[in-house]
This record gives sequence, C-alpha cells and structure tokens, in this order.
Amino acid sequence: LELSAGWEAGWQEVEKTEWETVSTIDYHVNRFTSVFTGVDVFGEGSGSGEVRGVLGLRYLLPLNVESSAWLDTDGGGRVMLHKELELTPRLALEGEVEYDTHEQWEGKVGFSYLVDKDVSILTHWHSEFGLGVGLQYRF
Repeated sequence: LELSAGWEAGWQEVEKTEWETVSTIDYHVNRFTSVFTGVDVFGEGSGSGEVRGVLGLRYLLPLNVESSAWLDTDGGGRVMLHKELELTPRLALEGEVEYDTHEQWEGKVGFSYLVDKDVSILTHWHSEFGLGVGLQYRF
C-alpha cells in the first residue's frame, strides 16, 4: 500500500485563492499498475471546501510516462499524464497535463531540485495560475 497527499494553491489570475488537495491510498497490482481510492477536496479562500470521493487506476506507460484516471462521486472524471526528465542527478524537468470533466484542461511545466533524499524545491508554470514555487517532502 502507498499513501500519497498533495496540496496546490493558486492566487494569481483568480479572484480568490483557489486550492485543492488530493489524498489517496494505492494498492499496487504489479510494477506498472495500481488502483487507488481517496478524496479530492477543493475550494476558494479560507472557507471549507467541497469534498469528492475518487476511485481510479494508475498505469506506467512506455518512456516512464505516468498516467492516471479516476471517477469521482459527483459523476465526473479526470485523466492525467505526467513526465519527469532528469537533467542532472539533482535537477529535473517536469510536465503534466490533465483533463477534468469539472474544470476542463490544465497543464503545468517546471523544474524540481533535489535538496536531499526527502526534500525537493519546485518551480512551475501552471496554465491557470501562472508561476509558482513549492516544496515537496517524501516520507
């Protein structure tokens, strides 16, 4: 089993700060395939957000392109492709594109720098929010 959680907030080019957090539990069927379930919580400003349950599948495509697809409890779905290209042992170029039936198309591209085995510093350009920076922690 694998537990993952991500949080994303955008404050540029939107009226109020928009945020989303996705938390999932994955069960690995084999090296290439896993099924997952979890929650997608999203909202605006500091108020409480809307919650959707999700159920999906992740599959590793050729050239190490990560793909995932899910159905949510609102009757919608999301399909995502993600690719990371290691430029040096510490610096990587990342790209992601997703289609969500609620939000339509989104994409982001950026760099990640590995500070140590658990922490990375990220900078991305997001199609909806513009430029951003972040911190990734792996445990």
